[in-house]
Amino acid sequence: MKKFLLIILTVYFYNISSFAQYGSTGVTDARSLGLGKTHTATSEGIFSIGINPANLIFSDEASFDFSTALPFPSAGLRSGTDFLSYDDFKYYFGGIGGSEKILTEDDRTRINRLFENGGLFYTHAGISLLSFHYKPSDDIGSFAFSVGDYGGGRFNFPQAIKDLSYTEGKIYDFSDASIEAWWVRSFSLSYARQLEFLSDGFFEKFGFGFSLKYYQGFGYIATKDISTYLTTNANGTISGEANLLAYSALSDDFGVVYDFENVERNTNLSLFPTPVGKGFGFDLGFSGQLNDSWKFAIAITDIGQITWNKNAARFVSEGDIIVTDISNKAQRDSVFDKIFGSGEAIDKFVTKLATAFRFGTAWLVSKDHEDGFPGKFMVAFDYNQGFNNMPGNSTNPRVSFGFEWQPWAAFPYIRSGFEFGGAESTNWASGIGYDFGFLEIHLATNAMQNMLFPNSSDFLSAAFSSRWKI
Repeated sequence: MKKFLLIILTVYFYNISSFAQYGSTGVTDARSLGLGKTHTATSEGIFSIGINPANLIFSDEASFDFSTALPFPSAGLRSGTDFLSYDDFKYYFGGIGGSEKILTEDDRTRINRLFENGGLFYTHAGISLLSFHYKPSDDIGSFAFSVGDYGGGRFNFPQAIKDLSYTEGKIYDFSDASIEAWWVRSFSLSYARQLEFLSDGFFEKFGFGFSLKYYQGFGYIATKDISTYLTTNANGTISGEANLLAYSALSDDFGVVYDFENVERNTNLSLFPTPVGKGFGFDLGFSGQLNDSWKFAIAITDIGQITWNKNAARFVSEGDIIVTDISNKAQRDSVFDKIFGSGEAIDKFVTKLATAFRFGTAWLVSKDHEDGFPGKFMVAFDYNQGFNNMPGNSTNPRVSFGFEWQPWAAFPYIRSGFEFGGAESTNWASGIGYDFGFLEIHLATNAMQNMLFPNSSDFLSAAFSSRWKI
């Protein structure tokens, strides 16, 4: 069904153009990103929300910090592929003098090699619309509230596409194709407190923190099962089998009308689209400080689910595919319709949140500038692993290392880090930040390798964060 492709493109467009901490691999604040997303033990104040709320215990008494979307937003974006570099894109799609490029046999061989490492496109974006945190005293604890948007998705390009030409007796298997994307908004209420009975022994300071979350979902689409294949036969015919199961739920403001509906919807771009799903989540974390130099932290974030109960649809395709005349347009269209199936309205479906486990430690090598160089210097380690593969999450473990250095009191903070594993490849991060006393600003990327070698880059990444302090 051709409308299914339109739905895919619509959700992907909103994920890129919509813009918070999320999942084991998703976007994060710029300070954490500059450390290679090494944040479980190092995040501070409002930047702890969504990562480890227990870190709020380390804030000073009577402290207040906040962030708003204007004038200095906290937002991040990462988008790319795992197989196509900028050079490859220019080579195959740039044309020659404005004319189309005719592929040689060597070009086709090169394309096949590109897909050996995968065929993944992905996008993660996030923005904090409003966050604030207040700690009246150690005895009372810390309170925080945050509203943030998260858009993310991935599309796995089937490797059979690279071989699409009529070769007699060949089987084209599309079972490795998949897509999953969503746009959600989180409302988070957090509390953290030091546990005095554990803070006088092994730990100098130890505490817990938790966040209660309410989620609104504005759009979701995913394939849950694809086992479609085509076979080219000796007599010039094509046979095969189509099997597809997919779900979607889209806000009325997207302007998408399903084929089985008899309604009218208009596209209405706004910051407050009509939700089509809702759910609840929970974060829990613990943080401990051994002495003036060492911190340890552990957290589980986004335990919960979202129920999509408005504009919910299911797409199903199953049955045999037969083409007796490949030159017949009607038969070719029937293959297309058979592969993408037909849709129907359903009452609801449920998806998990991007539940993740986090562990981290930080070592403050030097904590002040009184003794001169090296000034303030910190190194940190993190282990993050998702419990599912929802957008922004991965069941593959992600390990990261990072450092933060401020040589002199009036000097900016310099950050760098490396991350290994997760949903993507090894990344080198770098960032910078400055503390004006009443305002912090941070800028970072975890695509330093692509900045040094732009022609071989296969993704882009950037984050900017700020927080006001009183």
